[in-house]
Amino acid sequence: KGSRKASTYGFMMDFDIELTKKNGKVVDVSGKIDGGRLMYDFPVQYPIAVTTDPRSTSGKDMFVALLSSPIHSQNNGQQTPGVHPDPTQNDDITGYGKDFRVVIEMSQPKSQATLDYEKEIGEFEEGGVRETIVGGWKRAFSPSGSAETSGSDTPPSLQVSDLIYVPRIVNSARNDVLVLAGTTNGHGPEFGGPETKGNSENYGFITKINPTDGDTDASIGESVATTRV
Repeated sequence: KGSRKASTYGFMMDFDIELTKKNGKVVDVSGKIDGGRLMYDFPVQYPIAVTTDPRSTSGKDMFVALLSSPIHSQNNGQQTPGVHPDPTQNDDITGYGKDFRVVIEMSQPKSQATLDYEKEIGEFEEGGVRETIVGGWKRAFSPSGSAETSGSDTPPSLQVSDLIYVPRIVNSARNDVLVLAGTTNGHGPEFGGPETKGNSENYGFITKINPTDGDTDASIGESVATTRV
């Protein structure tokens, strides 16, 4: 399945891995593609990073960071042919799209009951890889341009470096966060805070996100939700 509005899809692959052990050691590894999921909420999307709660053992929620664009057009800054792309460098991966924003999306495996029902009614008759992962909440964030570039047709630069899941305990209660890291020359509540006067250069940002609902106001006590680096 897909969407007519999307020209560049993202995807997640679901691999079933089996380990054969002997005397406590792994002696063989086998696996197969069990399914996956297409991602097409925007015309163009590039998944950059995926993370899960390291303490969970089954039925994990998965969190994906994507660079997404509402524009189909070709990006003239795409990588030089033959050069291995660096996924943290926007121009190395984004052959299409402009005016990118960060999308954080929670996904989770379909239940076995749902998979059995779809198989029974022939949901998978069209062939291809079956959908075994479904989407949950998603949030999109765009940096604002600086006053120096206001009125310009050039949107703020934006790169995503990584997304990690950080388990933590605050005041004896579980209060996990997702930590997003990237680079921009813009600003905003998800991108290091308000604009700094006289500075339109690229800087790093680190932002905390609530894994329950995607809220970026994850500050506790003296902790802050986002910062420049």
